[in-house]
Amino acid sequence: MTRTARVGAAVALAAAAALAAAALAGAALAGAALASCSVARADGSGAAASCRRCDPPRLAATLARADIDESSGLVASRKHPGVLWTHNDSGDEPRVFAVRASDGADLGAFTLAGAEAVDWEDIALGPCAPASTADCLYLADIGDNFRTRSTVQVYRVPEPEPLPAGGAASVTGAARLDFRYPDGPHDAEALLVDPATARVYVITKEKSGPSTVFRLPAPFPATVAARAAAKAKAVSPLAVAALGQLVTGADVSPDGRRVLVRTYDMAFELTVAPGAKFESAFLSFPCVFPVDRDGQGESIAYTPDGTGFWTTREAEPAPLYVSSCR
Repeated sequence: MTRTARVGAAVALAAAAALAAAALAGAALAGAALASCSVARADGSGAAASCRRCDPPRLAATLARADIDESSGLVASRKHPGVLWTHNDSGDEPRVFAVRASDGADLGAFTLAGAEAVDWEDIALGPCAPASTADCLYLADIGDNFRTRSTVQVYRVPEPEPLPAGGAASVTGAARLDFRYPDGPHDAEALLVDPATARVYVITKEKSGPSTVFRLPAPFPATVAARAAAKAKAVSPLAVAALGQLVTGADVSPDGRRVLVRTYDMAFELTVAPGAKFESAFLSFPCVFPVDRDGQGESIAYTPDGTGFWTTREAEPAPLYVSSCR
């Protein structure tokens, strides 16, 4: 969401607070039930998924860099243990930051050469190409609060090497995918990459009606140059929409079997059906986990072993929370 848009959005959200409170109360009760029982899949397959229990978020660190003041996306590195990648919301340069998860220490800022940043909303980690063993960062320039952007972008760049505190570098080799939705502009803040296929997905953020999962066209372009927009394909509505939640971020577990979806008030975990393809997760019934609700939280990332997750929120200094699950 852009900085200007937040002013108008704040008024609208305040007006809707009473209605939202009722919806959230119902969602909280649903979450308590879901956390303690097995649930049936929404696709009618009859397969069941047992919900894990997750502890309330614990403050793990405060991010050292003062210029990470609107952390909007978060993802854990697999190549560099203990390193997290994040970026700011709109109004910043096209750059990402490396931070140390244990204490929030600065591990460098990296600008994507040739890229633009209209409204970056999420970051994901995934294979640089199908069957590739190298990881890339994927940056989603998909924010569109007023639904005026006919074309939005996702950037892909090889994962950089972290730097000493205060370090900065320009990263080359970025590629840019321009795409459009088949039914007109959408606001969106959640990005996913299937670790098995490198397929890229976006989840829309809808103030009314269900969020939709879109699969982006493949293959990914090879350069950062702008090009004619390809059309995304609608995959599925998302079950969390039934609880009246605004989707603000997402991540895929390292094994590709689970998906975390973040909203301002809670997190939902979706599961891939046994023996099924990745997209079956979007038809699963969500398990509900608590997140920090003090301020505007938009980001979420699995821990490298998939047993827990981190979250941040837009603040200066930015707090980093961790939740353990079992």
